[in-house]
Amino acid sequence: MFSKSTRFDYFYGLHQTQISAIGQTIEGGEDSLAAFPDSGSVSPYAAVPLRWAADQGLISGMEDGSLDPTGSASRAQIASVLRLFCQKYSC
Repeated sequence: MFSKSTRFDYFYGLHQTQISAIGQTIEGGEDSLAAFPDSGSVSPYAAVPLRWAADQGLISGMEDGSLDPTGSASRAQIASVLRLFCQKYSC
């Protein structure tokens, strides 16, 4: 998350939508969120990157099947998304 000084602030976590936006920005694309019961709570700006991340298999939701688009991502979740991205795109 960028602070008011426009620098990366390591004290704040990233949201699922922010992680997805990073990958979508790098690769581009979009598709489906329909499988998630809380997909209606996705902000309009985040819909395309989250659809892309779900379609690419980079995110699969929480244990209860929800997407939790504004929930904080754990370090393990961030690492998993980055690992899957690199496996898929040969980073």
